[in-house]
Amino acid sequence: MLEFSHIVYEIIVWLFLLYSAAVFIIYTWIGLYAYGAVFRYKHNNTFTDYSIIATNPNAPTFSLIAPAYNEGMTIVENVRSLLSLYYHNLEIIIVNDGSKDDSILKLIASYELEPTSFFVQGTIETKDIRGIYKSKNPAFKKLIVVDKENGGKADALNVGVNISSGDYIVCIDVDCILEQDAILKLAKPFLEQTDKRVIACGGVIRLANNCNVVNGSVVDVNLPKSWLGRTQALEYIRAFILGRMAWSRASGLILISGAFGAFDREIVLACGGYDRNTVGEDMELVVRMRRYMEEQKQAYEVVNIPDPLCWTEVPESKEVLRKQRNRWMRGTMETLWKHRKLMFNPKYGRFGMLSMPYWFFFEFLGPIVEFTGYIVFLIFFILGIINWPFFVALFALVIASGILYSIYAILVDLVSHQVYSKKRDLSTLITTAILEPLYFHPIVVKAGVQGVVDYFRKQHGWGEMTRQGFQQKDANESVWKYLGQRLNLSLQSLGPVMLVFFALYMLSVGVEWWWYGRRFVQLSESHAGKYLFLDNILFLFQSLACLGIGYLLLQFISSFWARLLMVISFAFIVVMQFILFLYFGESRNLLGADMFYYSSEEMKQILQASGMLSFTNIALLLLLIVISWVPLWVANKQTFKKAYASIALLSLGIISFFVSSASLLGGSSEKDEFVANASRSKWRYFFDSNFTNYVDEHPGMLAMFNKDDDDAKVVDTKFPFLKKEDTKDFLGAYMQKTAKVPNLVILVIEGLGHAYSAENGYIGNFTPFIGTLKQQSLYWDNNMSSSGRTFSVLPTITGSLPFATHGFLEQDTLPDNFNLFNILKSNGFNTGFFYGGHSNFDFMKKFMDYNKIDMLMDQAAFGPPYKKLPEKGGESWGYEDQAVFSKLLEVQKVQEHPYFHVLLTLSTHNPFLINNAAHYEQLFDQRIATLNLTPEQKKWALENRTQLVSVLNLDDAMEQFFNEYKKRPDFANTIFVITGDHAMPEIPLQSKIDRYHVPLLIYSPLLKGPKTFHNFVSHFDVAPSILAYYRENFGMKTPTQVTWIGQGLDKGTSAQGDGIAMMQSKNQLIDFVKGSYHLSDGQLYKLDGILNEDAASDNAREELSKRFELFKRKNKLFYTQKRLLPDSVYTNYFNRTKKN
Repeated sequence: MLEFSHIVYEIIVWLFLLYSAAVFIIYTWIGLYAYGAVFRYKHNNTFTDYSIIATNPNAPTFSLIAPAYNEGMTIVENVRSLLSLYYHNLEIIIVNDGSKDDSILKLIASYELEPTSFFVQGTIETKDIRGIYKSKNPAFKKLIVVDKENGGKADALNVGVNISSGDYIVCIDVDCILEQDAILKLAKPFLEQTDKRVIACGGVIRLANNCNVVNGSVVDVNLPKSWLGRTQALEYIRAFILGRMAWSRASGLILISGAFGAFDREIVLACGGYDRNTVGEDMELVVRMRRYMEEQKQAYEVVNIPDPLCWTEVPESKEVLRKQRNRWMRGTMETLWKHRKLMFNPKYGRFGMLSMPYWFFFEFLGPIVEFTGYIVFLIFFILGIINWPFFVALFALVIASGILYSIYAILVDLVSHQVYSKKRDLSTLITTAILEPLYFHPIVVKAGVQGVVDYFRKQHGWGEMTRQGFQQKDANESVWKYLGQRLNLSLQSLGPVMLVFFALYMLSVGVEWWWYGRRFVQLSESHAGKYLFLDNILFLFQSLACLGIGYLLLQFISSFWARLLMVISFAFIVVMQFILFLYFGESRNLLGADMFYYSSEEMKQILQASGMLSFTNIALLLLLIVISWVPLWVANKQTFKKAYASIALLSLGIISFFVSSASLLGGSSEKDEFVANASRSKWRYFFDSNFTNYVDEHPGMLAMFNKDDDDAKVVDTKFPFLKKEDTKDFLGAYMQKTAKVPNLVILVIEGLGHAYSAENGYIGNFTPFIGTLKQQSLYWDNNMSSSGRTFSVLPTITGSLPFATHGFLEQDTLPDNFNLFNILKSNGFNTGFFYGGHSNFDFMKKFMDYNKIDMLMDQAAFGPPYKKLPEKGGESWGYEDQAVFSKLLEVQKVQEHPYFHVLLTLSTHNPFLINNAAHYEQLFDQRIATLNLTPEQKKWALENRTQLVSVLNLDDAMEQFFNEYKKRPDFANTIFVITGDHAMPEIPLQSKIDRYHVPLLIYSPLLKGPKTFHNFVSHFDVAPSILAYYRENFGMKTPTQVTWIGQGLDKGTSAQGDGIAMMQSKNQLIDFVKGSYHLSDGQLYKLDGILNEDAASDNAREELSKRFELFKRKNKLFYTQKRLLPDSVYTNYFNRTKKN
């Protein structure tokens, strides 16, 4: 449960980080963009003479509409203030919305009103009008008073719109105080309109709280006395000076405050006026007007000016504030829902692609995300999984960013209009900015969330987004014109999906690097992050080019299938990117085409035993699919107005094919193989691996590009590996003479690398018993396995056999071959194979069946009292090593004729779960304390504790095995060969050769004495030397012609030989060693006397490359022909041994 909590914790933290980053970016843009807008306005209006507009009879007419409800206490003074506004062509319409007090009576008495007949021009449906009044006094000729049935603010405004006769209407709250020149300044943007029609204009609204008001005018500006009021003053500065000015400049403004705003009357009437069914009528009207203009395809603007034109009173009690913000939130939701069609709809330009999404993600979701953060914090606090240093740093960053943004708004406002100009105002506002996150934000967030709850309590439902718009082809247009238009439309629709895919993929790369940073300390000391980013972005552009061009071609056949396949492809790439890097993070192996060479049962066993098929992982995979699919599908429904984005991305993608990945990765010369692999794009490797694999399996594809090589002349095209058996008896000189043929037992230890089984390994010796065996054995400290996985160890160590395409045992039918099993069996040996897991894994059973061994002991042969390894994800790899060793001792009875057995261990395989773990944990701690480790070795050991604990378990199991074997009479006449199949990739590899660097011991009571050899040898050399020993010392019949890759343990990989190839995985034949040089994936390394390697000059590259290509040509020839040796050689040998 706790592990799952940590996973959820990481996911949620990343989601909040991404949202915070988006907030930071958008508000940084708002701040910078608003600064330019404010100062451009100030510069352009420095010398404006507004008196010309005020007295000009040709200036546009304005109708000011002020709805009033139960305003009897102040309505007379408020109307007097409105009548004093400085503008010539102005009518003032007061709409009494069915007030229950004496508002209408006071107006009639104060302004000498009388009923009048009035032609109502507008047709917006409203509540009934009781009467329309005008004044008998010419001084009040601008005043019109309407008395109507109560219908709410929106209905009252609609009555005013119907009554009005001006070109533009100004809608205000009757209790607001306007500056005397407010209408003048509002008129200027309408007068300046040219090709774009100004349909709405707003100004800055200030707070009248605590200001001195005389005769309807603010004469002394003060900040509100309460902190709640001051915080709202700061909030209004941010909203009007920064937010609305930035969006006005960007042509993305969708809100003109209901307290004061001017609108084009013609457009308002065309749109149907204010919506009476929403509490956010001001925002909804602007959105509807903009939508109308977009659908009419008319150029327009909604502008905001930074002049303080209106003063209003804000709530200074928490209760009233909560009610106000609750209403704002419900109004926002109603508007967003009503106009949901606009969201991410490129048909509506910036309005649909920027303004509406901004309002949804930041204005609507902002309080919800913040409230969710509070709840999540409490849950994680209770669970105790909060990373406090990270939390404190992140919290400080968020708070500091908000404070700095507020201070920036204060400074912009201060230098532009200096409304709050008193000495203490600046310090008070800055103090307010510091206190706001701790005091004001929780109130507003709670009110916003409550607004969401109240909205849904009214059972408003969410529906499905719909879009419309078609572009039809003219029947008379030319084919080329049609194709051009179709291509242009395809490019426009391709852009949004490509951009979303780009963002999702790069996000996955960021998550990958973060994941590595948490788990692998050594990566922080390298340039892996830079190379990882570069390689991935190169692959990303190449993917965009290939899939984009494919989409453009396919859409001419079927637009639906083109879009669907594009979204599926992009989503698949994103999801697979996560899978690939998580696999690498767990196994330290790059995943390539080799995954397709495991059976479904093998894959199921691997995944279950490693815990990958847990409910949590499956749930996270489904979540990842949804997260990848939804934004891509939404983007798939959008279209840009221009094709610039897709053209740019496709062009970059095409250019990227001329950039070498190797050049970005510095020639791939990183010595540390783990760091080098971590730096690579996992998707590039996966793709290249599968592409290369496909080409190898279909050689005809690129046959025309292949050139003949001179080395082809020296290759036997029928049996390229066939040669005369001339291996010298190297082992006989070190063995005592015996008349009885010795038994042979080969112990292949899973993951036994040199790094942690030798004193000079870069981790140290964590195999104390094997260490004592070395002192009694023939020991090769520079031995190399033939592969980086287990799949090749059996054919290599027992038969010195080549790899074929994906491993010798992967072939459908095994070709005739010689190996220790069939040769020793034909010479009277009993043969057996012991393994704690399923022998079908890696086709081991196929090999044993081919050789007709006498005993096959795998998982099915075990039972009580033997113990399985602990389960993970409901699956165990099989039986522990102690069980397998004991099984061999149990079933192999002492007998006269010799036996040959191979035993393959299991416990040191990922996930390294063992029985009696506490005991071996204690042994590990003791080992750390007693070993004379360097600080670097100790760091490596502690970082790989789990793996090394399993190694100590294996070492202990081997000690018990040999202690029991020594009690048997046949022990004295038995030869033991002990080696690892490969090094553990789960322990980061310091160099590329470390994957293959494993110990090789030959231990026997028959040995004359111990000896350590330092020449370079490999698993390929074991079988030839073993058979040469039996042949020369016991007269055993061995084949005269063989296909050994190795030359024997005396020669190994010496410079005089052909060298040996090593297969990293089932489809990755990229390593070759000859003499003291190692060629790995095209990069040359020089090996020293203990198999340390450094990048070497290119002097020997050509020679090694030729030898390597020669081996690969031989390997391909053998695989293509499915024959290693002539039938006669194979059958004659076994016929001859049977006769003897």
